[in-house]
Amino acid sequence: MIRLRRLGPGLYVATVVQLVAALALAAVWLRVGQPPPPDPEIAPAAALATALGALADRPEARQRVLQSYADHVRAQLLLADAAGRPVASAEPPPALGAVRGRTASLPVRGPDGAELGRLDVTPVLPPPPRRLVGSIVAALLLALAGTTALLARRVVRPLAALEEAARRFGEGELNRRSGIRRDDELGSLARSFDEMASRISSLIEQQSQFLGNVSHELRTPLARMRAALDLAAAGLALDPEIMGDLARDVGELERLVRELLELARWQVHGPERRFVAPAPDLEPVDLVSLARDAGQRFGLRHPGRGLRLELPPGLEVRASVVLLRRALDNLLDNAAAYADRAAPVVLAVRAERAGAVVEVRDRGPGMSPSDLERAFEPFFRAEPSRSRRTGGVGLGLSFARMAVQAQGGDLVLRSEPGVGMTATILLRRGPQTP
Repeated sequence: MIRLRRLGPGLYVATVVQLVAALALAAVWLRVGQPPPPDPEIAPAAALATALGALADRPEARQRVLQSYADHVRAQLLLADAAGRPVASAEPPPALGAVRGRTASLPVRGPDGAELGRLDVTPVLPPPPRRLVGSIVAALLLALAGTTALLARRVVRPLAALEEAARRFGEGELNRRSGIRRDDELGSLARSFDEMASRISSLIEQQSQFLGNVSHELRTPLARMRAALDLAAAGLALDPEIMGDLARDVGELERLVRELLELARWQVHGPERRFVAPAPDLEPVDLVSLARDAGQRFGLRHPGRGLRLELPPGLEVRASVVLLRRALDNLLDNAAAYADRAAPVVLAVRAERAGAVVEVRDRGPGMSPSDLERAFEPFFRAEPSRSRRTGGVGLGLSFARMAVQAQGGDLVLRSEPGVGMTATILLRRGPQTP
């Protein structure tokens, strides 16, 4: 439902004001320039009444006298007999816009003083002169034109500014905004346009950065594979070390393509533009057993790295086994890539009233507050060189958070530079949790 804020009532009030102004000026057109309706001139009217009494038996002469008086003093005359029945009348020539005054009633007496009837006299004023009428009409048109121009200016100017901003934005000026600040429907429309433009600009920037990151990740393994192919084309034998490098490069490319395809399946939702996975099927999961299995996989992938488990006797949650396993593996791999090798990574599970908590803690360089805000962006890495010796392609944390949020949970990071980082998974507890 459309709700009127200020513009709608403003248009309504402006219309009413114009209507009232038109009616007022129309009334002035009919009355301005004339004095208030006068009372009849009693002395001449009394003399007329006396003359009519003398002409009681001469109706034709009486009518001529009435009409002559009506034309001379511009008055409406009505003669009635003693019973109140009209016997004669007279009116001045008709005139558009004439104004009638107050009626006076005088007795008509015969020569002997007996009352023969009554004479009603109503003065009639002439209409205003043509020049005055023209001035009033011109004033009416000017008033209407002025109010209409003010109303049109209030509505058309912001629409023109918004149209210009939309045109410039469509031509590629991604930083173009309307700049309209109003507390009405047009202001709301301008704010919606500005917010939409900001989101589109951010998405385009993210897309450009995404393509640049993908190109960077593909460049190095493809260059090494190209060099190996050149050596093979030249007839040179490839030693086992080069073959091992090629196998690792192919594995990296396969993993990158797999993660990109998975990322393409997930969608962007909400004003924060978060990637959200399709809703998975949730089932009761033994979180302690799942964490213990993740610890075993960690030992196989990172031999020599210490891992300390802090697990309760048992804890059940409603989750997706596949997504939760993927999130734990990514968080543990991220900790192994950046943590101090002398300090073990900690995987802790505990129960809380609202659900279950899984924490992955490490002691390492940590992240600055500015980097922490961007940690979940796909391909973001705090280390600008993006070296394979210090980390992966920058998708681990993104996928971990998406996997947790797809199950109705959340993943938050806490970090202090030079101390380490803690990744906390919040999950709903299962119905059979003791």
